[in-house]
Amino acid sequence: MSFIFGRDSHTFATENPKSMAIDTTQLTNLITAFRQLNEQDSITPENLGALLQSIADHVARSAEQTVVDNILNSVGYLSQGGLALTGVAQGKSDRNHIYANFAAVNLKTGQVGLTQDVQFIQQATTDRAGAMRAQQVTDLNEAKRNASNAVNYLGSLATIGRVLQSLAQGSDDPQNVLMDAVRVKLNTPELEEVNDVVFIKPATETRAGAMTAQQVKDLAEAKAGSQTKRISCYVKGSKLYVHGAETYIANGYVPYIFRFVRKRNRIKITGARTQYADAKKGWSIFGCYKACKIGSGNLVNFTMAPHAKICCPDKCEEAGYSHDATYFVEPHLNKKGTTTQIGWGTSTVVTHCKTDETMTKRRLLRMPFGIAFGPPMIDKISTIRPSQMVSNLAQFSIIYQPSTQAWLFGK
Repeated sequence: MSFIFGRDSHTFATENPKSMAIDTTQLTNLITAFRQLNEQDSITPENLGALLQSIADHVARSAEQTVVDNILNSVGYLSQGGLALTGVAQGKSDRNHIYANFAAVNLKTGQVGLTQDVQFIQQATTDRAGAMRAQQVTDLNEAKRNASNAVNYLGSLATIGRVLQSLAQGSDDPQNVLMDAVRVKLNTPELEEVNDVVFIKPATETRAGAMTAQQVKDLAEAKAGSQTKRISCYVKGSKLYVHGAETYIANGYVPYIFRFVRKRNRIKITGARTQYADAKKGWSIFGCYKACKIGSGNLVNFTMAPHAKICCPDKCEEAGYSHDATYFVEPHLNKKGTTTQIGWGTSTVVTHCKTDETMTKRRLLRMPFGIAFGPPMIDKISTIRPSQMVSNLAQFSIIYQPSTQAWLFGK
């Protein structure tokens, strides 16, 4: 670094001054003169007092000279330092380094010098401390904004309470899908474990959901049954048999009887008379799951209870069972007692020819029935359909023979 003083640049150097001590020459001379006094010039108080006063004056003068010499020595030492800073100020602006302006004084001559835009502090690096660069200030401000945004975001998360850290399959359950969860409290570092939470409830007819263990079993059995064992009806003598029924009976399924009829279900309204729904034609359930039983050799038996009671399981069992085809149709005389008739859905079927006024001619009747196997169902019997069965629907007929006036099984 160099300083400009007027028009010249100077390098300062001074000679070392000699150390100054007290001058004893005058004292020696006074003492010598005092010793040369002869006897005739005997020592008097005046002579001694004058000698002592001269010594005191000389010592006083020598002490003052010593102080002055010490001051001069200090000034000489300072002048050897060359320059002394008198001021420092910020220099030009720069994106990487710090520049400064320096003012100095020459300690020997007293001249004042100034140097400008000196690179005072270099930029900081990973290995060296230094000036923070302009880009680093920009990066720091950006980091502060990001940190502030992160704090605000974490504050908003804290209002949520807990979040899931992990989710895994829980214990086995035949009805629901259970899950084990680990939750994190956002306002604390605590973890919370929750085991066997109901994650998915069983599926219903109106809501998708988990397939229960029983439904999987039923589906597998139904699939196996439909692929490997189809049922069919056959008549032997006056009796009806179901081929392949043993497979379903062994798996706990029960037989259901269906009729192909036109039907209108009743609708009961409180405070009003009974009304009827729209008529439907197709396979309709006939009785409850205990209206029919499969006997030895896969023989089909039907309850002997009145048709008005066959939807009640207890009434079906109390009445007993028979393999006679008559109990499937329950023939009876009309109110006049002139002809035999049966109920068939919303219709009444008579055995005589309607064009015969004498009521002596009878006609051949064939009433379509079907049998299928499914799980025991107690509720909503009227809504049971063949599609809910695990087996196919094996069809058969109840035939009225006019010649013998008998009801028989047929295909």
